[in-house]
Amino acid sequence: MPVKCFILCLIILIPLISCDTKQSRDYNIAKTQAKTIMNILSREDLNTYKYWNYSERGNFGFWHTDSLGNDKGYICTFNERNDSLIIEVHNPQQFIKDFSLDIPKDNTLRKLTLIKSLDTYFLVGEDSLEGRRIYFTKLPNDYPFFKTQNPFEFIRSIDHQKDSLQISGISCDNKIGNFIQFYLPGPYILTYLPDSLYLNPFSKDIWLKDFDRGEKLSKNWNLRESS
Repeated sequence: MPVKCFILCLIILIPLISCDTKQSRDYNIAKTQAKTIMNILSREDLNTYKYWNYSERGNFGFWHTDSLGNDKGYICTFNERNDSLIIEVHNPQQFIKDFSLDIPKDNTLRKLTLIKSLDTYFLVGEDSLEGRRIYFTKLPNDYPFFKTQNPFEFIRSIDHQKDSLQISGISCDNKIGNFIQFYLPGPYILTYLPDSLYLNPFSKDIWLKDFDRGEKLSKNWNLRESS
């Protein structure tokens, strides 16, 4: 082979080999992360993420429960600022029921903000009709405000777990199927497929082909590159 032709082939092949090596390295990193997630998430965690999903839009992240349907789903953000924990909930009626919050029922409530500052809780409601703010109350820490579960402790727990596992998104749409997708850094998706897997007949073949593109890490887990 002439020297010039040989050099030209090297120029063409080296970037391709380098690209394949990087993709292989990225996939191995994602696979290691996926196995960590598989080992850490409990059955209780998985049941939680069937209901609580997480999405990011730029630098903004939020938890949402739209798997319930638009009439019951709500969106909430969680922030830690100095000594304060802040939860903002949009369309909060179902949220109030989920946590059995002891506050006045108001179907016009568009937004509910819960603030825990040191040993005191503050509640701020926003009316959907007039956009006005309704300052509900200020409660001491020992007031029996949370009848079943403390939303600050719960949302803080799942938010910290999501961050510690470097998960950038969680989705489960029961209209499509009862599988849970965990979005990892880069173009990789780790999917939990329960034993009692349900897939909507209208899109079943599409999803099965999508899962077939990936690697079956165990009976219930699949890792694939996003299409």
